[in-house]
Amino acid sequence: MKMGKRKVLLVSYEMSYTGSPIAVLNLAKAFKKLKYEIDVWTLNEGKFQVEFEKLGIRVESIAFKSMDNFIIEKRLSAYEYIIANTIFCVDFAEWASGFANTILYIHEAQNLVDLVKACNIRRKSIENILNVFCVSEYARKSILNQYNIKNLYVLPNYVEKVFLLKQKKKDNKIRFLVSGTYEYRKGQDVVEEAFLELPSEFREKAELHFVGAMPEWSREYQDCIKKKQIDNIYIHNEIRDRTELFRFYDYMDVIVVASRDESCSLVALEAAMLKKCIFVTENTGALYVVANKNFVLPTGDVKRLKQEMQYVISINRRALRHEGIENYKLYKKYGTKRIFCKQLKNIMEMIERGNESGK
Repeated sequence: MKMGKRKVLLVSYEMSYTGSPIAVLNLAKAFKKLKYEIDVWTLNEGKFQVEFEKLGIRVESIAFKSMDNFIIEKRLSAYEYIIANTIFCVDFAEWASGFANTILYIHEAQNLVDLVKACNIRRKSIENILNVFCVSEYARKSILNQYNIKNLYVLPNYVEKVFLLKQKKKDNKIRFLVSGTYEYRKGQDVVEEAFLELPSEFREKAELHFVGAMPEWSREYQDCIKKKQIDNIYIHNEIRDRTELFRFYDYMDVIVVASRDESCSLVALEAAMLKKCIFVTENTGALYVVANKNFVLPTGDVKRLKQEMQYVISINRRALRHEGIENYKLYKKYGTKRIFCKQLKNIMEMIERGNESGK
């Protein structure tokens, strides 16, 4: 790598309390750990910017299409690398690559094709980027099935370890949680249907909780979830405070990632870090933190999900805690900040060697 000050510019499409901005924040923390100087630009302002400011990183909102090329070239030339995050920043990445070494970090998987079509993104805009990151082997396979990308590196997400005081539960019910934006892709409907199909003697021993952002564009889907709500199904709004969110997770027993397509899943990593039992679908990139492969479920399979729900309701809590401990071992092996920094360092060195050889 180059000697002296190393500067990286991270570009986020938006600044909401959702997966992609959180992943950008984690990326910023990792680069700081590797002694890079970090600047962050966003194409759309949002309340999540305060989380960067807590680290002493100012977030600058930019409208790059209206910027003077001479000024922008001067600014971008100060950075060793520019990393544009999510497919929604591909126009920026293609534009910035004319001024500096630019990497596109794709956070999507199978849904990439639909997003490209919906946003009228040209195939060549993606394929013209010299170096591209993605978040899992599952995502890599999905991307390469559709696009001809020469240098596609897998850089999985990570979550930092948190320490929480143990909470005393009011009863012995098994609590299932689905966390994420209320939308069809996240599969809340599948979990709700499986829960409702449980025999009453099992359902009365359990609760089902949903938590996440409720955007206007998925209002119809949210209404469908709420319409089937019964006494032991609880629908919660987004929890923005991370400590409060983790305390909420910790009160749950089983975290369910029911997504029809999930490139990696920070929720699964967070659950493993908290030593929770986890259900994931086969279309989830982070299934590597689930030790019990019986809990890696066919996507959209209500019957199979119901069976596994019945199983964890019927086993004792010691066995349930064991599931969480085994998942935590995998988190320690694959999902920590230390592992991520090592992977990031290796990838950046590979890219640097490629630049020096003219590839």
